[in-house]
Amino acid sequence: MEVTFTPQLGQFLLALLGQYYWLVILIIFVVALFGLAKLVAAVADLVKSWRTP
Repeated sequence: MEVTFTPQLGQFLLALLGQYYWLVILIIFVVALFGLAKLVAAVADLVKSWRTP
């Protein structure tokens, strides 16, 4: 089955996005949180390396 991007598909995706916008927000939030956690871990490692001579 070949999937081609048609206006119908675009409308379907928009309807899906409209229906599950909270899910999209949740995914973005989780990704942002994960990125922030990695950033905090990197900064903590950096501080640790500065503290130890």
